[in-house]
Amino acid sequence: RSSCSMFRISAGCRMLQVVVLFWSEAVLRFGQAAFSYYAADGAPGGGTDNPDTICADGISAAAATRCCFSQEDGTTACTSICQPPATSLAEAIAQYTSYENAWFRCYQTSKRLCTQAELLADICLGTGCEFDSVLVWTSDPCQVTTTTTSTDTAMTSTSSMTSTLSTTQATN
Repeated sequence: RSSCSMFRISAGCRMLQVVVLFWSEAVLRFGQAAFSYYAADGAPGGGTDNPDTICADGISAAAATRCCFSQEDGTTACTSICQPPATSLAEAIAQYTSYENAWFRCYQTSKRLCTQAELLADICLGTGCEFDSVLVWTSDPCQVTTTTTSTDTAMTSTSSMTSTLSTTQATN
């Protein structure tokens, strides 16, 4: 009998283990649970009107999901996660999700969220979902230094995304 059987929840024991793993990782890496993470340009070398990197609240803010993984030859590769596949900037932004959900999507595919350095190196460039010109969650924690509430941060992020969308549509 597994120790997890005492903690069965409607989503099952595996879900409980993943949640514990997620929060344990945050506590072990940072000494406390981190709730803010960088959301960065999905591919800075994409040559489009790219968004600025922001420190975003991982619970209420939203960004796209790109997952990194090590290949057999030791290099790092990237995959974009979107369902249904996005074919425009508006559809890409519609794929935005919370940090926890993005982390879980990568975990489900035996991958991890990319770091800021990996995104800056353009390893995700052209991997799909129209995520080259949108904000993408990174695994890098940050501390929000402003006095805004998480709701204000989410609205600021949404406003920035809407501005990016409007600018792109105006130039096309």
